[in-house]
Amino acid sequence: MKISIIRKLSIPILFSIISIIYLYGIGLIDSGYDEGIFGATFVPIISVLFIFILIIVDAINSIKENKTFEIKKINFKPISIFTIATVTYLILFHFFGYLVSTPLYVSAVYVCFSDEKISIPKAILTSIMVTAIFYFLFSVIFNVRLPVFLGS
Repeated sequence: MKISIIRKLSIPILFSIISIIYLYGIGLIDSGYDEGIFGATFVPIISVLFIFILIIVDAINSIKENKTFEIKKINFKPISIFTIATVTYLILFHFFGYLVSTPLYVSAVYVCFSDEKISIPKAILTSIMVTAIFYFLFSVIFNVRLPVFLGS
């Protein structure tokens, strides 16, 4: 059975649209002063360029192979949990700051994507480690002030 090009490219097209919206959002970032090439938009732009490369590779592979995206093979439960956790994280981050919201978010993502039986001590340790690593990364290396607690 011959599969249409549009159907083969449905996922690359979807991710291209999302990436273009993300790239537009990057353009709205304004730090208020001239940061040079390595400013607030540098890493997001590099990320989008990398995503576009992966999209092109995926599109080429989709055309070469005779496979299409089938929605019936997707388990929407982890996707829904991840989406709800992300929205909740953004809300909690605004009100409670980084140190409260990030460990809760990391724990939710850990539970969402864990294939094995969930170990509570392992989930807690993972969330603390990831929170500490990203806090160090942003506050020390990137010199970005994070709202630590209660939106401060």
